[in-house]
Amino acid sequence: MTLYRAHCAADDEKLSMTLKELDEKPDSDLCELLELMSEYQCWRGKEDLSTFTDLLWSAAVTLSKLKECRSPLNKLLCLQETNAEVTKVYRRLHPERDSLMAYSHDEQGQLISSKLFSFVIVRSQQNVGCLSSEIRFISDFAGSVLHTEEYGYLLTELKGCYQQLSDLYVDEDEWI
Repeated sequence: MTLYRAHCAADDEKLSMTLKELDEKPDSDLCELLELMSEYQCWRGKEDLSTFTDLLWSAAVTLSKLKECRSPLNKLLCLQETNAEVTKVYRRLHPERDSLMAYSHDEQGQLISSKLFSFVIVRSQQNVGCLSSEIRFISDFAGSVLHTEEYGYLLTELKGCYQQLSDLYVDEDEWI
């Protein structure tokens, strides 16, 4: 992993600065920025925002274990466990929906799971460490296990969230 961290240092530094700034935002501002407020509107009336974000914090704690995993398969298992927790939040948000979370979109056509997962990444940023090197390590060494639907999807979702969060930060004074 040390070589991967060295190779991905520039990408990890850019994302780290972005995540650090995002992590300093209160939950309500972060939800607004990640366009999760429409999801919270579904939640409103059931419970307050802190309950909603506490459930996502639990997934962030799980994702923070990614750094401790040594093998690519264990890292994928960590992603799978994190996704299971995000799925629980989604199902609690939308108990009326029978469809799979992966295919549920909001009004703008964005995957709801990606928005929830992005929140989890931001809140786990201090413990995840070098996300781009983790992604690259898994991609390079997971082998045929990535050809299964779930593991391939999880890694693709993580890459997409990584890219989306990287693109949020334009310069020191401007956010998209």
